Amino acid sequence: MALNASTARPMAYAFGVEPMWYGFVLNDPAMPVIEPGATVSCTISFLNHDGAIEALHRGASVLFGDGSATKGVIKIVSLD
Repeated sequence: MALNASTARPMAYAFGVEPMWYGFVLNDPAMPVIEPGATVSCTISFLNHDGAIEALHRGASVLFGDGSATKGVIKIVSLD
């Protein structure tokens, strides 16, 4: 299924001592929908920004999904 920025509530899966899902939203109005298999560059914001910065790092490839199953991979270019 396509990932629609206005309705999707995706989560990044961070492996660690205690694996954790971090919710994020798509912030890029130029990218309203991401089609399956597509490679795109867009801006996201983590809902738990401080926790995500501690668990994820620049350059990481992270699984994302719906909180129970993974759907794809995001690559974190920068964390601000």
